[in-house]
Amino acid sequence: MTGWLRRNWLTLLLTIVGVGAAAGAFVIGIQAGAAQGIRQLLLIAAGSALTGLGIVLAAVESFRRERAKRSAEQVAQAAEESLMLTLNGAMAPITSYLGELAVTRDKSTRRLLVGQVLQAAVDAAVRLTTPNARSTYYEYDPAHNVLNRVVWGGRSSMPRAQFVTGTADGDLVIGLVRSGEMVFIRDIEAETSVLPRTDGYRTLIAVTVTAGSQRLGLLTVDSPVPGDLTEIDKELVRVLGNLLAGGIAQV
Repeated sequence: MTGWLRRNWLTLLLTIVGVGAAAGAFVIGIQAGAAQGIRQLLLIAAGSALTGLGIVLAAVESFRRERAKRSAEQVAQAAEESLMLTLNGAMAPITSYLGELAVTRDKSTRRLLVGQVLQAAVDAAVRLTTPNARSTYYEYDPAHNVLNRVVWGGRSSMPRAQFVTGTADGDLVIGLVRSGEMVFIRDIEAETSVLPRTDGYRTLIAVTVTAGSQRLGLLTVDSPVPGDLTEIDKELVRVLGNLLAGGIAQV
């Protein structure tokens, strides 16, 4: 209640004074009708002054609300512009490397560019989601049915290097890749089937990177703070996975 009063004291004061002025003008108008001579003139003048005060206060409050509305619109516009700048800044390296890939024929140069695309993608995933994020790309080796870490970015704790079959968590993650699906878990402590639980995160997005029916790898974003990732983040990671597929498939 105290916080509300601090934020709205001026609006409350203007409202009270405005209502008081309107009520006073109404009462004085009644009294002026029954008065005569100088007293009547004084009451009429007082009533006019109160009416004018009420109009002025209403105008002031209207101006304040309009200014607040414009300020909110300006804040929203600034936030939108900031988001667009962030998106452009995060995506620009990826699209630049993909453009080079499209016109490069040398195989060693193309492999180098793919590596740059991968690093740019995990960096973008971190930049576009949460300050606590860590993003990793794992390459899928179908011959040995394993996932190997290729690049990562974000917070300093290193993600695990490999997922292999024959282990509970390895079978789970590799099964996700082979199915071509994605997963978004807000809090792994609330999901009894999610493994591993000792890799330094509580919330996770994992997207299978595919080119047609071919399973190329897994792009992940995680955070140690449950609820830190959102549905919007999931869609952003999905887009990054699609971009990766376009680059990797060219090698």
